[in-house]
Amino acid sequence: MKTASDFDSAMSKDAAISGATGDDLQVLRDKAREIGSKTKYFATEAANAFEFMSMAGWKTTDMLDGIEGIMNLAAASGEKLSTTSDIVTDALTAFGLTAADSGHFADVLAAASSNANTNDEGNLG
Repeated sequence: MKTASDFDSAMSKDAAISGATGDDLQVLRDKAREIGSKTKYFATEAANAFEFMSMAGWKTTDMLDGIEGIMNLAAASGEKLSTTSDIVTDALTAFGLTAADSGHFADVLAAASSNANTNDEGNLG
C-alpha cells in the first residue's frame, strides 16, 4: 500500500510541477511503471527522476527521451536515479544544452567516470 501511495504522491508532484495532465500524465505514469517492471529501479524512483526533469522545464517528450540516458548514467555511477536526474538536468542547463542532449551528455559523464584514475598511485598529494 505504501509503495502505491508513494508512487501516486510522486506522480502528483510531477503533474503539479510539469503541468502534465490527461494523456501526457498517463504516458509518464506508464513509463515509470515500465521502468519499475523492467529495470532495477522502482517506479517511484522513476517518478522522482521525472520530478527533477520537470523542475528543469522538461516537457513529457523530453522526459521520455532523456530517462534512458539518465538511467544508464545512474547505473554506471552507482548514484540514485533521482540524484543523477538532478545532476544531469542542472548540468545541461548550465551548459545551455537541452533535453535532447541528455543521452550523449550522460554517455560522456559515464565514460569520464569509468576512465578516471581512482587509485592512489600518481596522486599529487
